[in-house]
Amino acid sequence: MTLERRFLVGLEDIAAVVFECNHCHARISLSPDNIGVLKGNCPRCTYSWQFLEPASAPLVPNLSKSYFTNFTEALGKIRRMEPQTIGFKLLLEFKEPE
Repeated sequence: MTLERRFLVGLEDIAAVVFECNHCHARISLSPDNIGVLKGNCPRCTYSWQFLEPASAPLVPNLSKSYFTNFTEALGKIRRMEPQTIGFKLLLEFKEPE
């Protein structure tokens, strides 16, 4: 017998977006609705975080595409970025299933 365990979550299930600094390992948790308040450096040690994408992988929203298409393309590009080059690790926090 094969047993498989998976969790399916929706975007509304994201409790927080967590940024972990590569330099001091401090974490900042933000509501998905308040991510825009984050600055371009670690709030604890001021280590630079690179929110600008490398020229080889531009992440410019295409207004002629749907939000879903832009989201899925951006997600793929972000997953391929190396945390060492951008200065932080991006984590998503979900509430534990009941």
